[in-house]
Parts: sequence; structure tokens; C-alpha cells
Amino acid sequence: MMSAIIFFSLAILYVAMIVLSHKAVNGMGEMRKTMRHLTVFMLDKAPAGVIDFFSKKEGSGSRTWIIHGALWATVAATIGFLNIWLKYDAQALDSFSSIGWKYNADVMSGFSETSLIFGFLFMTFIGSSLHILPRANGGKLASEANASLMAFAWSGILFFSLIILPLLLKFELLGDRTDLQLLFFPAAIQMAMAMILGALLLNLLLALGERTPSTSLSASTWFILLAFTSVIWAFIIRGSFLALFGNAIQASLIGDISSYQQLISGDASSVVWMADRIVTGWFPLAMMLAVAYHVIPSISGSPIWSRSLSVVSFTTLFISVPVLMMSDVALADDTFLSVAAVLVVLGLVPLLASSSNLIATMQGRWEKVLASPGGAASASAVLLLPIVALMGFFSSLDEINGAHNMGGVQATVDHGLLWLVGGLMALAVWGKLFPEVIGRRLSSRSKARWAFWLFLTGGLGSTISMLMADFVSISMTDAGVEDVSSHIGGYYLTSAALFYALVMGTFVAAVNLISTLFSDEVVADAAPVSSGMDSFELQPGSTSIRDLVSKGVGVDTLIIINAASEEDEEEDSTEVGVSAALHTDEGVVMPKAEPVKAAPVDALAAFQPELIDLARWLKSSGTTTIDLFMKMDLDRDGTITPYEIREGLASLDIVDLPPWDVEKLVTSMDLDGDGKINIPELDIHMMRILNSLSAEDDGKDSTDEDEEDDDKDSTDEVAENTSLDEASLSSLKKAELVVLAEEKGISSKGNKSDIIARLCE
Repeated sequence: MMSAIIFFSLAILYVAMIVLSHKAVNGMGEMRKTMRHLTVFMLDKAPAGVIDFFSKKEGSGSRTWIIHGALWATVAATIGFLNIWLKYDAQALDSFSSIGWKYNADVMSGFSETSLIFGFLFMTFIGSSLHILPRANGGKLASEANASLMAFAWSGILFFSLIILPLLLKFELLGDRTDLQLLFFPAAIQMAMAMILGALLLNLLLALGERTPSTSLSASTWFILLAFTSVIWAFIIRGSFLALFGNAIQASLIGDISSYQQLISGDASSVVWMADRIVTGWFPLAMMLAVAYHVIPSISGSPIWSRSLSVVSFTTLFISVPVLMMSDVALADDTFLSVAAVLVVLGLVPLLASSSNLIATMQGRWEKVLASPGGAASASAVLLLPIVALMGFFSSLDEINGAHNMGGVQATVDHGLLWLVGGLMALAVWGKLFPEVIGRRLSSRSKARWAFWLFLTGGLGSTISMLMADFVSISMTDAGVEDVSSHIGGYYLTSAALFYALVMGTFVAAVNLISTLFSDEVVADAAPVSSGMDSFELQPGSTSIRDLVSKGVGVDTLIIINAASEEDEEEDSTEVGVSAALHTDEGVVMPKAEPVKAAPVDALAAFQPELIDLARWLKSSGTTTIDLFMKMDLDRDGTITPYEIREGLASLDIVDLPPWDVEKLVTSMDLDGDGKINIPELDIHMMRILNSLSAEDDGKDSTDEDEEDDDKDSTDEVAENTSLDEASLSSLKKAELVVLAEEKGISSKGNKSDIIARLCE
């Protein structure tokens, strides 16, 4: 029975993911316009009246989600600090008992996890996805107002479940209800979250529908689409199974929505266990990787090192059991445990593959990546990810079978993966993506740097300290030491002190985020297209195109040739007295002017074949070089990176190159050696190829013209080589004279002498 429930539930999930993937690639066909108009109408009009209060400006939806995520980050960090401190001193907050509050470790842990996962990370990464997917596919959200409304609805649900509902239960304001009746609230919360994410998924799919058929889906797009599909399924499963098979629940735990497996009775608990793994494992990890696959290539200017590893990452992640937030499987048989253990091993593959792929992408560009606050945060997260993942692998295998031989190591690994890796990835969103969303420059790079170091120090230091406490606890327990907690309190004190740095980092980053929102440094929607300086004074001598371009000369720059001045000519001249008889041109032989030689044209073999195909496309489509440049310049910074060239060539259906071949193309066009292509460099290279193509076409045309001329000469030989004097005409036959007269429009009637007379007139 259990196997049938699990199989049927997971079959629904994977069928939905396959159908969505197929439609994302191939579109909806003839139903596309109808479904789009209907969906846009639903998003823009429901709920009626309320949605009109929200801005429809582009980027407002993503902005709202990210800001809410920053606010929840401060709450989650504060509660997390208190949670660690209370492990050191459980009586630290006893003074709050005067207002009816009493410390409960389970309640505090649930509040911390819920605010961290669903408040901080979910809202930050959902906000980033609302920016990444439309930008990567050349579209925009169908309804920014609806996306903003969903952000407020999500925060409202979290506030209700964490604050309002526990207070209502505490003071018995809901009346006399049984524990089973109280399950209605968490079930309704799960279904409401599924509806919110469903509305966001529709919004993202409409943005995806605006892409051109030639645009391939990026790794970030796949992570986002599959993550949203799976987490919606998980929320529906958790809500429906909770209502159908739920056990009695303690009122004090009703606000914890991070794990519902323990609330489900019977065989259905295994299905909910998998749903919990999706909500707290698949979705956070997929969104972290989506951000990394977007931010790192964008900052480094390098294309993704291996698309194969990208495909492996987003396919294996969604068929494995993640190492994050693992718990034991209740009522599971040996077969299920064996399969789950294998899937945990498989869960390492996407994390290690993504980390190695992104590290290789940053190769040779480390200085540029680390110079950006968002780049430093994302690079650090990618470097730390495999280390934390390997620790999570061993603790997950111990946790999944219920052995618990490693004590609290799994909770510490979750702390490191969420706060250290997830927190740094969220900083990358705040430092790199948020300024792009609102079109303003980061308010303070110094504050962003401080936030990064505080996050790194606090997250890494507290994780190491808590791991030390866990292993000391295991050793003392095995040694039979009583009252272990009194011996490890110092570790938790150190961990709390270090984690306080992370708390300060969240506040610094949040303040910087709000300051950026009101920054005066507005970034233009499109980078100004500059083709070089206005004018350039060229001194006498020799130079090269490379030198001119490196000095800022563009295709539209006015070059002033600085010839020798008249004063210099007068100083260098010598007066010679001559006779007036010499002022004549008799006997003076003037040299013949040498013919001007045409500029040499390069052979087509000297150019990369992909660039020749690009030039042919440019010529056939009638597109200008500037239009092509703007099409390829995805981040509108006035230069084209290797990544943008690769994506541009792929979107034009010219060629899909690996990274090493893209580097060859860039090197062949890069005149100033900065590793990027600007408008002058692209224009010069395309002009050289077009000239070579024109020369090749002219050669073919001249050959054809010569053949036509030979044919024409054979028929017009008489007319061209015959002078119209009477002696030469007399030697011609009458038939030839008739032809000549008809060509000149002269009457050909009469005898031979009459025709000759008319021709000689």
C-alpha cells in the first residue's frame, strides 16, 4: 500500500515536470495567444480592487520579494542567535515569564527554521527568480502588480502562522477546539502557499513565452521552472495529506511549517517525508544554484564552462534526495531505506557538479569576480558548497535510518548550508541583482563588503564551533559522562558570539538595501552606445588600427590629420632666384600621377568561419552592426563578453560553441586586449569580412560579365570594329549593311549603294 501511494504521488510530480519542460521548449502552439490573454487577465484582475494598489512598473515584483526577504533575514538571524545562546544558558529569557512566555526549545527551533527558510531564503530567491528568468529569456513578467501582491500575501501567511495563530491558541481565543480540528490551520496554510507559488509560476511562464524560438533555455531557467513545479506539488501533498491523514498536534507546535511528516499517520507519512525533502531541500538548493549560474557568468564575463555539467546538475537534483534538512523515515521498510540511501548518494552529484562547473567558469577571472560584492559572495558560496555537502552526506545517511549516531551534526550541517552557503548566495542577490532590478547603483560598496565579511565570519565560525560541540558531545556520551551539556556550554557560547557577527551582517546588508532603493545614482535602462571619442588629432608618422582603438577612437570618430604648419614650411623653405624665362612649362616633363591602389582585402580563410557566418547573416538580414551589438549586449554595459557572444550566436541559430572556441573568437576581434568586444572592434571586424565577401562576389560577377561580353562581342563584332566611311562600308555584304542600318535606326530599303549613302550621312 505504501509503495503504491508513493509511486502514484511521485508519478504525478514527474509527469507534471515533463509536460512543463516540453511546453517550455516547444510552446503552446495555436493556443498560446488565447491562454496568454486569459492568464494575464486573471493575474491583473484578481483579486479585484486590491491589485490596483500595487505598482505595475517593471521590476517592482522582484523588488518587493527581495525587500521582504531582507526584513525576514533580520528576524531569522535574531531568533537564530537567541536559539544558539539558549543552548548555552536555558534560563537567559526567564524574565519573560512575567508576560506568560516560557522558553521551549522545540518552539524556538521551529520559529527559527520557519523564518529562515520560508521568510529569508524563499522570499529572497523567489524575488531573484522573477528577475533572472525574464532577463535570461528576453521577456518581462506579465503582471508585476500580481507578483508584488503575492509577496505581501506570503509575508502575511508567515506572520499569521508564527505570531497571530500561536497567540490565538495561547489565550484560547479560537474557542474549544480539538487537536484534530486545529490541523485545519496548517493544512490551509500549505494550500495557500501552493496557490501563491502557482500564480508566480504562471507569471514566469508568460515571461518565458516572449522568448524567440532560437533562444535556448539557460541552466538558471531550468532550475527555476523545475523548482517551482516540484514545490507546488509538495505544498499540495502536505496540505491535503495533513487534512486527510493528520494526527493530533500540540498547540505549541502548530506554527512550525518546516516539517509535517511527524503529523501524518500510516503509510502516507513516507509521501509527506518526500514532500518535506522537496520543500526544505530541492527548492532552496535549486534556487541557490539558479542564482549562482546567473551571477557568476554575468560578473566574470565568461560563459559557463560546461553545459553538460549544467544539464547533469538540474536533472540529477530533481531525482535525488537532498542532503539538506534530512530526517528519519517513519514506518519505512528496508527496501525504501535502501533506495533512499542510494538517492542520498546521488544527491551529492548536482552539488559537486555545479560547484566544479562554476569554479572552472571563474578561472582566470578571479580578480574581476572578487572585485564585485555580489561576485565575492557567490564565489565564496560556491567554494564552500562541496565542503558542507560532503558533511551533510555522512550525517544524512546516519539520520535517514534513525540511528542518530552522529547526534546533532545534521542540525549543524543544516545551519551551515542555510546560513553560510544560502546566506552568501542571498548577499549575491542583494549586491548584484537588486541594483539591476531597481535600476540604481548600489548605495555603498563598503557596507556590502562589511556585510560579506560579517556573513562569512559569523556563518563559518558558528558552524565550526557547533560541530566541535557536537563531536565533543558524541565522545562524552560514548565515554559514559553524565551531564554532557555542562561541559559543552562554552562551545555554544563561542558559537553564539560568532553568529552575532552574522546578525550584524544582516542588518548592515538590509540597511544598504533600503538605501539603494532610494539612491540618487540612477542607472539608465540602456547603456549609452558609444562608438568612440568625437574627434582625434592624428600626428604625422605611422600608426595602426589597434593603437587608435586603444586610444578611444571609434568608427564615428573624426580623425584630424595634423599636417606640417605653414610657419614650419616657411622656416624650412629656401628662396631661389630664377629667370623669368623659366616661368614656362615648355620643356618641363610633368610626372604621371600614380594610380591609387585599392586597400588590400583579406582572404576569407583568414577569418573564423563562425564570424563569416555572422557577417553573412548581418548582410542578408539588413541588420546594422550597432543593432547586432545591442542584441548581444545582454547586461547593457557597452561591451560584449565571451558569454554574451556565445549566447548571441546560439540565439541567432549560427552556432553553439564550447567556451574554449568562444575565447578564440574574442581573441581574433579583441584589438585592445581587454578580453571584451566593443562596438569599434565588432564594426571593424565585420567590415573586413564584408569587404572580403564583396570582393569574392565581385570576382564571380566579373567572370560572368566576361562570359557575357564574349558572347556579345561575337554578335556585335561588325558594328564595333567597322568605321562608317564609304570605303569600308563598300567592302561589306548587303546583309551586313542591313543589320548595321537596323541597329542605327536607319531605313534598310533599296540597293547596297542607297544603304551606304544613308549610313555615311
